[in-house]
Amino acid sequence: MLGFIPASDNFLLQASINGVNLQRPKDLIPHASKEVIRNIGYINGYKFFTTQYPFIRYTQNQLQSNKTPSEIGFFNALGDADKQQIRIIHIGDSHLQADVYSGVVRNRLQSVFGNAGRGFVFPYRLVKSNSPGDYTSTAKGVWSFSRSTSAAPVYDRGISGYTLVTDDERASFTINFRNPNGPSVGNRVRLLCDNSPTSFDVQIACSAIDTIFEYEASTNRTFPELVIDLPRNLGNSFTISFSKTRAEQKRFKLYGIILENTDSAGVLYQTMGVNGARIPNLTQSAAFPEHLRLLHPNLVILDIGVNDYYPANKLPGYVKDSLDRLVNMVAEFAPDATILLNSQQPNQYKKRNVPGCKPFSLLLNSLLDHPSGRVMLYDYFKVTDTKNAVKQWQNANLMQNDGIHLTHAGYRHKGELLSNAILSGYQDYLKQSTSPLGYELKGQIFASESDTTEATTEDNFEDNEEVIAVAGEADVTTVPEEEDEPKAKKANPYRKTPGRYAKPQPTQYTYHTIVRGDNLGAIARKYRVTITAIKKANNIKGTSITAGDKLKIPKMR
Repeated sequence: MLGFIPASDNFLLQASINGVNLQRPKDLIPHASKEVIRNIGYINGYKFFTTQYPFIRYTQNQLQSNKTPSEIGFFNALGDADKQQIRIIHIGDSHLQADVYSGVVRNRLQSVFGNAGRGFVFPYRLVKSNSPGDYTSTAKGVWSFSRSTSAAPVYDRGISGYTLVTDDERASFTINFRNPNGPSVGNRVRLLCDNSPTSFDVQIACSAIDTIFEYEASTNRTFPELVIDLPRNLGNSFTISFSKTRAEQKRFKLYGIILENTDSAGVLYQTMGVNGARIPNLTQSAAFPEHLRLLHPNLVILDIGVNDYYPANKLPGYVKDSLDRLVNMVAEFAPDATILLNSQQPNQYKKRNVPGCKPFSLLLNSLLDHPSGRVMLYDYFKVTDTKNAVKQWQNANLMQNDGIHLTHAGYRHKGELLSNAILSGYQDYLKQSTSPLGYELKGQIFASESDTTEATTEDNFEDNEEVIAVAGEADVTTVPEEEDEPKAKKANPYRKTPGRYAKPQPTQYTYHTIVRGDNLGAIARKYRVTITAIKKANNIKGTSITAGDKLKIPKMR
């Protein structure tokens, strides 16, 4: 059992360890030091509640495991967050999709362990659903989509729960981040997509970089992603557009976008939620296992299940088998991941308590004995199960009148609860660590200002039936649904593959004489190679080139 270390309402820690001055910063730490991430007292400074409520059982706010903290892979990985990315995938339903609750957890963990990027983003407006509050999306052209909750989805689905498809080579979409002065969102763009000979070529334009980068789709194999490395952080917006250079190119299929900081260690926290999602929606998603393997997480948080028993009078019989399949799938296809199961808080349907909440909590408890030995439990039900719980949360303006969804303040408090539980578990790991940094503390505790990060959501569209979306600046057109093109043989999504993709290797060089007005991006497009390949071949450190010089251009086979 992992313990809970009580925190005062709000506080700031100032300490000095081995001559290093530590003070809780206002902004995210791009690179966390070993002294910071292994100091129990400093981590205490991030375990606070903006407000505490008498009807919440804070003493129960802890992670549970049959392993000791030092045996839990996720905590061991966090201990090395100063030199590696810690990849967290948080999967759930409508409680997650707006990213208020999970956004608090992301900010807290990145503040301690470093910011490895924004993580998962998606043009939700194209699938007629609500978006996280830190970005918006716009689009042009003809698009169609499927969601994991549809009874008969047209397209296969992946880890995000949404599949977005266009047959229109003139289509595009843009992601706009609301805070231009916010933390770095990333310099690597990973498109989870059908990167195959039938896929369109991709172009990306970023607000922080003048050059438009072009990437050719695979010409001989199918890969589950396209990786775009940019010379620096992409800025506060980026646009994805397409081109067609071969007759066999028919469409572009997108499952999601991952934004990473390749030059920063720390936490990459990715939230993927679908309104109304149930457990079988994940186990029946064909691309889900491949995406799990591809993202190689250290922690997978399964925060799903309420839609499986709400508003039924009891826990449906299929839930146990479906949950077993989901945990087994994650254990198999994310072999290095700790699996954190989250129970759900008491809720009501038409003013009546929903009886499935407690049995679901007990079911999750039984999975602590999973054969993988990698399952933890965050029993949120135990933390929130008090007399008249729903009414208490509503009276405190933490829960909406529907008796199931929280208010903005409620989701933020839920995020503080989960982040405190994770940090407390990590502190228990440090107490068992042989490193003396886990025990040293010099300094005093002072009051601090509370978190003030705000979040809003895009228009909350009705998320109920499969439709075709066409987005322009102001108009919407409807086109008939169509099935995927027939395939000779459907690939087995559970088959193990040797890796992401094989990078082409240079075989010989051609030469380019630089003329006035040339830049590396234009030269790379002309010869259909990457800027990185040109810079490597010519030992160029920055982006400056001189007219009259000759560049070696690697030919790619």
